[in-house]
Amino acid sequence: MNYFTKWPETRAIPNAKAETVAKFLFEKIISRYGVSKEILSDYGTSFNNALINEICDKYQTKHRLTSAYRPQTNEIVKHFNRTIGESLVKLVIDKDDNKEWDNYIQAILLAYRTRQYETTGYLPFYLIIYGRQAVLPIELMIDTNINKEKDIHEALLKRTYDIMEKMD
Repeated sequence: MNYFTKWPETRAIPNAKAETVAKFLFEKIISRYGVSKEILSDYGTSFNNALINEICDKYQTKHRLTSAYRPQTNEIVKHFNRTIGESLVKLVIDKDDNKEWDNYIQAILLAYRTRQYETTGYLPFYLIIYGRQAVLPIELMIDTNINKEKDIHEALLKRTYDIMEKMD
């Protein structure tokens, strides 16, 4: 979870072994977003191990650990995990094929990433990379201003220029 943008990354993994978590950390975080100055994790052996420490040393990332038995230290992740769990229950509980729960994670992430956050006033989608509002599948079915923008690149440049003018 990026603390500034509130952008989460998650996926189902077959186990919580150090190798599996390290692979996720490199392939889904470092290779997409670059190296972080620091990461915060609990004392669980999934993150608190020699392999993760080696990655942190290699990329000059400070590895901070939460206080033992104090999940409030990482409240935003605690809240996100609760949201994922509750969403999965709502989406999967009535399904006969609830063994395929991991198929719903990306849809839950889309919903989470495209809601406005009170603390920032923006969508995580807007802040992390894209600098624009997300076009949601429902918007393709209805007439919205986003659908009327012929050239997304031109619209993005105009928005950037408008923001810069407001800053002057």
